[in-house]
Amino acid sequence: MEQDKVSDNDFPTPNEFFLSVAMYETYKWDDTIFDKVLDLCKFQGAIDTYCVECKDRSLFVVNYPDHWASRADFRTKLQDPYILVVQAKCSRVKQHIACYVFRVYEKDGVTKIGQYPSAADAAKQDLKKYRKVLNEEHQKGYTKALGLFSHGVGAGSIVYLRKIFEHLIEEAHQEASKDGAWMSAHGERYLRLKMANKVKVLKDFLPSDLVQHPKLYGFLSQGLHNCPEEECLKLFPMLRLAIEFILSQKLERLDKKQRREALEKLLNSTQT
Repeated sequence: MEQDKVSDNDFPTPNEFFLSVAMYETYKWDDTIFDKVLDLCKFQGAIDTYCVECKDRSLFVVNYPDHWASRADFRTKLQDPYILVVQAKCSRVKQHIACYVFRVYEKDGVTKIGQYPSAADAAKQDLKKYRKVLNEEHQKGYTKALGLFSHGVGAGSIVYLRKIFEHLIEEAHQEASKDGAWMSAHGERYLRLKMANKVKVLKDFLPSDLVQHPKLYGFLSQGLHNCPEEECLKLFPMLRLAIEFILSQKLERLDKKQRREALEKLLNSTQT
């Protein structure tokens, strides 16, 4: 999947290449943004991702000596296809590694061709915090979505996310249906609304960050049947963020409820 745009804003940062860019997605560059390519090739710093061995998130540190001393050396090297391997060591246990592999070629661009841990591995860690508010079926769907996306499968991956998003919106709808004022204003017409408008009328039951940014989910109103793979890959991170906004709000509400219940239990115990 090739990205033809070469502006500074479109070309990913090193951490975006490591953690967000899908496998086999190619980004071209020109002279105006060659420094962005150098940032990736000479990356030294930290990557915040999942450690398979530690079974938790960790900072992975990259600390390489400069491979080539000058900008000109890089230019010469990249006139032919070059395989860039970025290996990082876990800050907890240095024997634990994360590894990212890219094909870098002046003619074609930068393409991610391998990574460890996989996006699916990292997704499993993210899911741990959402297990209390996301059922098992959609946990599996979320993991499959991330796995497909990491291998450059746009349409298949976003279908799983769409199902999860629609499920979460329906949960908000069920909550709203218990409110008499909401039912009087929106109840009869709700099912006829497109997704963007459903979110709008459920604004009191959904995160404000979600409601205020319809670009994250508005494309669902037009459907995905004829959406090209490349476009699906661009839309995937936005829909994933929309889902995480809702799940984070659910977790926050659940945490407040549990704290209130613990407080009530404590106060009741002191009165006996």
